[in-house]
Amino acid sequence: MSAPLPPTFRILKAILPSERGYCVTIDPPLPCREDLEVTYGTISYSSRRRVMILALSRFKVANGMEDAVARAFLNRPRLVEQAEGFLGFEVFTDRKDPAIFYLSTRWTTESAFRQWHASEAHHVSHLGIPKGLKLDPVFTQLLVMDSLCQ
Repeated sequence: MSAPLPPTFRILKAILPSERGYCVTIDPPLPCREDLEVTYGTISYSSRRRVMILALSRFKVANGMEDAVARAFLNRPRLVEQAEGFLGFEVFTDRKDPAIFYLSTRWTTESAFRQWHASEAHHVSHLGIPKGLKLDPVFTQLLVMDSLCQ
């Protein structure tokens, strides 16, 4: 049996419409249910429709330049924030191995992510990568995941 829906909720954030619909953050969070369909004014949310993807990059610094990589992320040009379909950006390091980095970006669609990844702005954003940086090629990975629920 699914949890009952709250009688009222408020919209905290609404992202402009994309090719897959709206991305809406509501309070309180709604339970994840396949049959969920909530309408608020002209903004609709449906758990049946994917409204976000996550691109997760994992890499391992192989030559001791972890601090330089961290500084590069802190001082990045922030070009991705202007990309169509961009929703958010986070960088994490592994607590057990600070040479391991995870770069998480959230997008409205995979095509928006792929357009950014192939763009000149993406290339320019990587010009701040520390010179001489070596990555472990076996460890490097890019995953693109669909949001199941929020």
